[in-house]
Amino acid sequence: MIRTAPIRFTPHIERWEQLLLALGCTFVADQPGWKVARAGRGVFCLHAADEPRSEAWFQSDDHRAAAEATGGRIEEKVADGKEQNFWMATMPDGVTLGFDAWQYGEGNVEGADVRLAVLPLWMTPDVEAATAAMLAIGAERRLSSDSGDWVDFTLTDGLMAVHGGEAEVVLSFEWDGDVDRLSEVLKSRGFDSRVIDEAYGRSLRIDDPDGGVELWVNERQSDLYGYREG
Repeated sequence: MIRTAPIRFTPHIERWEQLLLALGCTFVADQPGWKVARAGRGVFCLHAADEPRSEAWFQSDDHRAAAEATGGRIEEKVADGKEQNFWMATMPDGVTLGFDAWQYGEGNVEGADVRLAVLPLWMTPDVEAATAAMLAIGAERRLSSDSGDWVDFTLTDGLMAVHGGEAEVVLSFEWDGDVDRLSEVLKSRGFDSRVIDEAYGRSLRIDDPDGGVELWVNERQSDLYGYREG
């Protein structure tokens, strides 16, 4: 079993919490400086920090094996004040993937909107290698672009995508519904958002609580022109 569980390190953890609630998440862990929000598919973690950054993390029932399967350089670590270990895999493009033990139960938690899925983006100059790593940890290919610069995956719980570009992790979501209505909900909660309609689909762009680049919520794709399944 494998779940997507990205971490946002942020100096504005309360604002992020409000945003995730507005998107339809429910919180399943709430500790000082550490919060975990459950979406309909996948979880989204918040960690208090002085400077914002994003990391791609996964939860697995065999997190060491998952880390090893990536083919990256792995390192075992122990969380501060805890006996539980986790594994980090540094990939050839410099992106680091984190692997923790499977937590927070299976399936949906009451209160989480089933239309919302966590969809982190692994931006990389080597889409083929990143795709191979994702398949190796147990993700299943869902959609691929004809151009070869986009592949997305379903996991046991949550989604993940690989996208051509400079190596980094970008946080995003997928919404299985009308993003116009979601935008109205967000605006009523005090979050500025804009619906963008482009050739490959519609997306909602939300101001980043940390003041960085916009946060994307992609409307689930129904027009597969330029894409193929699997």
